[in-house]
Amino acid sequence: MAKKRPAKKSAKSSKKRTTVRQSPISDDFVSMDALYLAYRKAKVDVFYERSQPMVLAFCEYERELNDNLRTLQKRLTKSGADWYRDIDFIGSYGFIPKGLQVPADEGDSEAAHFSVSSPDDAWDLLVYSLEDDDNELKAEFRPVALFSVDMYVVCALWVNLVGHMFDACLDQSARGSRLRRLRRQSEDEGALGAFHITAPGSFQPYFHRYKEWREKGLRAIRHELDEGRKVVAITMDLKAFYHNVDPRFILHADFLKAIRFTGMNGRSLTAEELRFSKQVVEAFFTWAKSLPHLGDDDPPGLPVGPSAPRIIANVLLAEFDRSAQQSLDPIYYSRYVDDIFLVLHDNGKFRTSSQVLKHLCRRIKHLDANESYSELKLSLPYAEECRLLFQAKKQRIFLLSGEVGADLLDTIESQIDAVSSEWRLLPDLDSLEKSPAAKVLTANRNSHESVDTLRKADQLSLKRLSFSIMLSHYDTLAHDLPPTEWRKERKRFYRFVERHVLTPLRLMDLNDYLPRMLALAVSCKDWKIAERLTVRISRSLTLLDDAITIEPDTETEQQWEGYVRHLCTALREAVIRAFPLKGVGNSAEASATRLLERIDAMNGCSSGEMPEIGTLSKELFWTDLGRIPFKHALLHYIPLPDCSLHPWSGSLPDGEMERFHVIREFLESVENEGVKIRPLLFPTRPFTPREITEFDSRCAWDLHRLRRYVEALRGTWVKKPENASLTENGNSPP
Repeated sequence: MAKKRPAKKSAKSSKKRTTVRQSPISDDFVSMDALYLAYRKAKVDVFYERSQPMVLAFCEYERELNDNLRTLQKRLTKSGADWYRDIDFIGSYGFIPKGLQVPADEGDSEAAHFSVSSPDDAWDLLVYSLEDDDNELKAEFRPVALFSVDMYVVCALWVNLVGHMFDACLDQSARGSRLRRLRRQSEDEGALGAFHITAPGSFQPYFHRYKEWREKGLRAIRHELDEGRKVVAITMDLKAFYHNVDPRFILHADFLKAIRFTGMNGRSLTAEELRFSKQVVEAFFTWAKSLPHLGDDDPPGLPVGPSAPRIIANVLLAEFDRSAQQSLDPIYYSRYVDDIFLVLHDNGKFRTSSQVLKHLCRRIKHLDANESYSELKLSLPYAEECRLLFQAKKQRIFLLSGEVGADLLDTIESQIDAVSSEWRLLPDLDSLEKSPAAKVLTANRNSHESVDTLRKADQLSLKRLSFSIMLSHYDTLAHDLPPTEWRKERKRFYRFVERHVLTPLRLMDLNDYLPRMLALAVSCKDWKIAERLTVRISRSLTLLDDAITIEPDTETEQQWEGYVRHLCTALREAVIRAFPLKGVGNSAEASATRLLERIDAMNGCSSGEMPEIGTLSKELFWTDLGRIPFKHALLHYIPLPDCSLHPWSGSLPDGEMERFHVIREFLESVENEGVKIRPLLFPTRPFTPREITEFDSRCAWDLHRLRRYVEALRGTWVKKPENASLTENGNSPP
């Protein structure tokens, strides 16, 4: 398919636009220290975001980091700044698949069950049946941001300077996309503690917060059932949440009053903070106008991927959180971004889903429903341009009581635990393909099939978790064992992937994990298999392209092309990041080049000039953007490869120079210490306290020394030791 540049749409002329004042922002507000902190945050945030294949861009930016950040400071603070209207400054977009919409089978309900074991035969049968029944196979896509590095830094800068105050207005019931915070030292710091501005990354880890959101709800249900009380368990989420938000609400005076901004932060926004926030919102509008599918009546939406939109989307529902907890008096209420988990006492009057939803609408402020109660709408007065709909197909309501309710809860938990418990197990080479994770992937071929759990969509989540767990096991083996020691087991895994993952019916559901899968083959030097997997991906894309209804020169075609382009970018980066650092020759470079050419061919474009993959892979390693963390070389897990860093010009600001001197002291026992400081200044996977003591054994008894190193290397604050017997000079105690 020919590569086209998506046509830009003009914004609806009748919509009220944000007017940005032209008063310049000061150098004191956007200082170099603030920009360096923002860069450190942005680098980690983007590195861990699967939808953002941007490591090559960050690597290039870091070659001239000081010059780039000074140029950014000048652009943000100059009189008449217009960066928020410049799409070249802001960046582009890609598309990720939401899913493949397979028409439901409306055949004879009395007919015998018919199943096809071969994924290829199942696909052929599906395509044949669609042609016979005159149905269509549709794919849904969601836009994601592919910003410039400058814009990612701007987003992190806004979070550091302004956004953390909005996050402070959320209570503990909001569990997703929460910022890292320090433990409270006094009552003056509020309920949450101060924003941890020097920590690596902006947000708390996803897995633990999501697990907490789910498990505390299930635990609350079980407790009530054990006490002999009936409960109503409700889960629901908002339709295309990010893409239906108008970010202008965050500047609305009524919104700031509703979330008690001044009371929670002890002050209101300054003129400079408000001006910078307006510019960021305007930049999101500029980005939204470039999307090919945005209609005149559609909200502009928020970019998926960067840090600032996550704060803005999360705080939009702060008043909903408070209203639901105060008016419903629930047994349990929690929200993970837009996923609501609610447990109520059964008052004996709930007999249908409509009665439950009517109860919610009567009690929760600003929540309304249509006549059939198939759709709930949240109409916030300060967010009139937002489209906040709780979709019926994602609403799950359970009336649970007695032992039967406890049995259903057991079924729900067992399906989750059978997969997630594998996080705690060491990989067994002989049983990985027969593990619960593998069974989840093989038991259910069609993406629209599901089981009766809390939110049936969790079956797809289980599939993704299952494949992620399998990949994690094999990544662990790749790290711990030489490739020659487990070649047969790897080949079995590759065959498993070809049978059950790289099929047209599964490819889009497991799209996020394809780069990791290819990276595993490259890191183990399985070049022929890597090519075979790439061919299989290309074949599945071709089959999907032929079967999905795509009209030429339409928004659907532009979204499909944006998806393929985004996937190819991620696959290219996976190959370069995973390219072996040692023990490779010209043949490996040639194999990797052929692999990149095959990936480029998927996107319908010629490869052009190929990079020196080995050199670029080493540079990614030395900027801690490679597949292997830089610290592994210092801990002697791997040999230290040749240095491939460009010399820096300019000097670091005072805040970074303090860290520089401490890190230099930490590396005093290593030769060429000046070269090795850079990757530790801006790490994506910094040393843990345990690894610091492993590297420098003196930290095991000198806690003052350990504290200094932890603060410099991780940005984490450690409470100062008060025991006077601890040594100050690093000498071992007697």
